[in-house]
Amino acid sequence: MTIQQIRYFIEVANCRSFSRAAASLHLSQPNLTKYIANLEKELGFRLFDRTTHRVELTEAGKRIYSYAVNAVRNAEAISALSSQSEVPLLRIVSNSSSHMTLL
Repeated sequence: MTIQQIRYFIEVANCRSFSRAAASLHLSQPNLTKYIANLEKELGFRLFDRTTHRVELTEAGKRIYSYAVNAVRNAEAISALSSQSEVPLLRIVSNSSSHMTLL
């Protein structure tokens, strides 16, 4: 399972439509359906009840939805932390006409 698959799950749940979620994610609907089907296969249960007009979370999908949202938030927080430098960088610039003395 990847964070990307979890994001796709959340978007389908929020949109209640594979076609609207696919448009929002800039994916084709068949590809999004495959991603969700692979996630369901990996988890071992269905996440959505599908009809021709509607997509609803199953009870299992409802149970994991908040965990999925938290997982994405945590992944984004980790990513934000990893982009920050742990050690401040000090740069000293001088040119040939600079006179530096130690005190």
